[in-house]
Amino acid sequence: MTGGGGVRGAQAAGGVGAAIGSLVELLDRWAAEKPTATAYLFLSAGRLERSISYATLLSRASAVAHRLREESRPGDRALLLLPSGIDYIEGLLGCFLAGIVSVPLFPPGSKRGLERLAGIVADCEASIALTSQSVIDGLDDDIVAVAGLARLRWIAVDQIPDAGGVGLSVGSDETAILQYTSGSTRAPRGVMVSHRNLVENSALFQTGFVHGLGAVTGGWLPFHHDMGLIGVVLQALWLGGPCILMSPMDFLRRPLRWLQAISDYRIHTSGAPNFAYDLCVDRIAPEQRRTLDLSCWRVAFNGSEPVRAETLRRFAAAFAEAGFREQALCPAYGLAEATLYVTSSPATRPAAVVSVDLAAMQRGSMRVRSAQSTVHGDGGAAHMDRAGDGIDPRVARNLVGCGRPCSGLEVRIVEPESLEPLVPGQVGEIWVSHASVAGGYWNDPEASAATFGATLAAEPERTWLRTGDLGVLLDGELFVTGRIKDAIIIEGRNHYPHDLEATAVDSHAAVRNACVAFSTDDGRQERLTLLAEVDVRWNVRKQTAAQRSMPAQPFDAGEVAAAVRRAVAEEHDLRIHTLGLLRPAQILRTTSGKVRRAACRAAWLAGVLEQIEAPQAETSEARAPGGAASTAVIDDST
Repeated sequence: MTGGGGVRGAQAAGGVGAAIGSLVELLDRWAAEKPTATAYLFLSAGRLERSISYATLLSRASAVAHRLREESRPGDRALLLLPSGIDYIEGLLGCFLAGIVSVPLFPPGSKRGLERLAGIVADCEASIALTSQSVIDGLDDDIVAVAGLARLRWIAVDQIPDAGGVGLSVGSDETAILQYTSGSTRAPRGVMVSHRNLVENSALFQTGFVHGLGAVTGGWLPFHHDMGLIGVVLQALWLGGPCILMSPMDFLRRPLRWLQAISDYRIHTSGAPNFAYDLCVDRIAPEQRRTLDLSCWRVAFNGSEPVRAETLRRFAAAFAEAGFREQALCPAYGLAEATLYVTSSPATRPAAVVSVDLAAMQRGSMRVRSAQSTVHGDGGAAHMDRAGDGIDPRVARNLVGCGRPCSGLEVRIVEPESLEPLVPGQVGEIWVSHASVAGGYWNDPEASAATFGATLAAEPERTWLRTGDLGVLLDGELFVTGRIKDAIIIEGRNHYPHDLEATAVDSHAAVRNACVAFSTDDGRQERLTLLAEVDVRWNVRKQTAAQRSMPAQPFDAGEVAAAVRRAVAEEHDLRIHTLGLLRPAQILRTTSGKVRRAACRAAWLAGVLEQIEAPQAETSEARAPGGAASTAVIDDST
């Protein structure tokens, strides 16, 4: 532990070698040492679509690099407009070999997301689009024109003939990737990730997840997002082991395919955002679970969105009979500006969970209140559990720990306004220092200086990454509590959308795991709006077969609305001013699955989100602890 609320991780032991300057050097090494070994294997609908060896991968990446050098100059930007698959990996590594800056994206299949794509194309001033012939054949001329893609030189990776080798001349400090942020809180910005950043972050992953060389990894995460690209695809290259991949749509259509691949291919490490674990519990039947053997799954990382303790509990319980170990669940924290990885919970114990006093935080004390830590274990698996120290259960919230930093990476918790370091137990902004922190935002020196060049008065010579996330350090473990710009301030109290949304999800069985909370200003004060996607057939799904033969009871929106309002009032002493019950798939998300609160707010105010019909129910007698009335109507803004 360091002073001022900071914590520094221990140096990593072992690894692929300190002399590695770029990941393409590793590709060259693996191609020489084990040319026929499988590098990547891609599944489609659960069946093998294509696999590639290390020697063939180097050959194909060299062919792409040869073509790129004919069409562009080192430092030019190339968009990766490919679906997830081995062609994507060939294109990415071809960019690395050619000294071209890759911009991971996905094919423009519809007009949705065109505004973001057009902004990225203009911002990075790309000259090349790496894609596949099938994508080119299916392009809509209107989409190409709107997104500004017409001026690009299009190259189909799958049509490039094999070519001779390309010499390795990659500078470790040169930009390898422009990783555009998800845009959940602001317009997307291109994070400049160098080859050295990728090497440093790959080493962090290996140390944090205790990976041995050759470990089997895989998953379904999209390649255009940092967790899929860096945390899965490039971590596999770092380890030199086989990587088993599938498309996100294959998983979403049938979540069993993910776990079946883990079972069949004996995958050691695979992970996803929190929602994916809930989806597996909800959509994989008990008889299907019994066909799996998940004893091989040693690291099931959970990141990219808030990790819920209830999700971890449900998943561990549901798949215990398949051999899944609770301690394999590894909550993790990272962000594009740090290349990706910052911390992860160790796979040697169940995740740490603390009960925090939301009321104290809302009053502005910004201090987590909990009882002293108790550590207990079963078979060597320790579990830190903090029970509330006299905390009113109505204002308590469980937070899941994301582990400690490793490999010399340091985390500080800093008061975001005064920029003063805070002591352990106080909530503030998470600051990060390590060689894996990226070089800044593309073409945005002002934002780069503000985000990547933060300093503390006690050590002005050292710069830090300001993450924009709020967190707390307890016994050296990082707990993420929310985002600074998402905080809702009503009547002088801070409320965090994640907490309000979690309460709404737990309030009624019809509320899906998709809610968004934000504030609106009526000219006099800030008021809370909460939107919740609901399953209008929830009362039918829970019936027995005999009950389903009888006439179904109509969906009772008033009942659901009253339950949501009551729960928020009781747990947060807060009245929901406007409650919207939405049909599924209405809440807007980023490409990585994060809720786009600002976009949801704008869409709600514009009246474009589809609500279910709701009765104008009478006012409920339910009241918040502080006396705020709770009503059962859907919108009481009048």
